Amino acid sequence: MFANVRLPLTIGEGKDVEEKDMAEVLEYFFATAASPEFDTYLQTYVYKGSFWTRFCAQVYLGMEDFEWGAQTILEICKRIREGRWTV
Repeated sequence: MFANVRLPLTIGEGKDVEEKDMAEVLEYFFATAASPEFDTYLQTYVYKGSFWTRFCAQVYLGMEDFEWGAQTILEICKRIREGRWTV
């Protein structure tokens, strides 16, 4: 089972992410998720003007794994909103 989850990032002029920066922001998202700090991969993409990620439920995962994933996403999105992706 899987679920697509819209991320709390807005796209557009004067928003969290400008359209021209979407590819770089996605690159930052992937690199940050894969960094030693988080050590994970999150299938993230842009669809119809929003950022999305996919959660897949595996038999061996518990609720705490999904909670950790959600907290990871929120932290990375916070950094993006703060403009830290441009560093």
